[in-house]
Parts: sequence; C-alpha cells; structure tokens
Amino acid sequence: MNEVDEIRYRMAKRKSHALNDRHFFKFYHFVIRIMVAIVVGISVFTLATLYPDHTLLKKVILEDIQMDTAFQVIEHYFEPFFDQDKDTLAVSQEVNYEWVEKNEYKNNTNQVISLGEGTVIYLGNQDLLDDFMIIQSISGVKITYAKVQDIPVSLYDYVHTGDILGTYSNKMMMIFEYDGKEISYEEAIKML
Repeated sequence: MNEVDEIRYRMAKRKSHALNDRHFFKFYHFVIRIMVAIVVGISVFTLATLYPDHTLLKKVILEDIQMDTAFQVIEHYFEPFFDQDKDTLAVSQEVNYEWVEKNEYKNNTNQVISLGEGTVIYLGNQDLLDDFMIIQSISGVKITYAKVQDIPVSLYDYVHTGDILGTYSNKMMMIFEYDGKEISYEEAIKML
C-alpha cells in the first residue's frame, strides 16, 4: 500500500466516525438531564439543611404534590402484584369502636385495629397526639390513629381491615378526613 492509498484509507475511516448533529443533540440532552438532576438534588439538600426537622419537605411531598392521589392510583392498579406479607394476621373483619368523648374511642380490647384497607402515609409523634399514624384508605378516607403504642407497621405499609396497628392504654384518638374536610366516625364507616 502506497502513501496515497493509506491516506485515502484513513480519510474513509474518519468519515465513517464523523460527528454530526445527531451526536451533538444526544450529548446536549444528556448534559441538560444531568444538570437538572444536580439542581433538584442541591435544592432538596438545601431544604433539608435549612429545615432539619423536615417539616417543609413533608408538607411539600405529602400535601402540595397530592401524594395521596398518586398512592391511590398505584394501589388500585398495582396492589395485586405486590407480594403481601403472609405473616400478617387479621383479628376480625368486624371492627367496632365505642365513642368516649371528642375524638377519643375505645374497643373491647386494648388493640388498635384497622378500620379499612389502605397505606400508611405518615408516622409521627406530637405532644397532643403522642405516637400517631395516618392511613390513606382505598376509599379516600384518611384515618389518623393517635395515642398508639407499639406500632408494628412502617411507612408505606399496606394494611387490611382488621389488622393490628398497635395498642393503647385507656383510650385512643381517631380523626377522619375526606377530601380535606374532617368527617364523623359514622360517615367514615359508611365510606369504608
């Protein structure tokens, strides 16, 4: 092979690997995605640093983005595919609570029993409520179980009607919400 043939060979090889607009646009869009991910990450870490108790993040994620609706859709379509824990044991399908006063209830045991099926969307502790959990039921009713001890469930666990959610001493609190408004025990039972 002479020098001219070698040069032609290298030129042909270079033409087959030439960069074109398609390569540039793929690289450009990749870099933009990386930059957006970095900005979102920095924003989340900044908010987490500014608000160490994560109240603002919880408000944005759990209230402003309407995660409840997203969880309902996911549960409705994908719940049959989730591997349900076979160790959960339902106490009873018929759950009855007796009203004591205000939002306080008790039943014939000291166990907090789930009134309906749904997902645990919040676990927390406050002065007024002590340890509490919020369950978003599949019917759209949010049930807050408060003054609960020995909570065996974790965040985003799926619970069934009759599952044990913990225990209580003398009485417990339950708060029912539907569509952002507080409703009564009787209204909630009809909807569940």
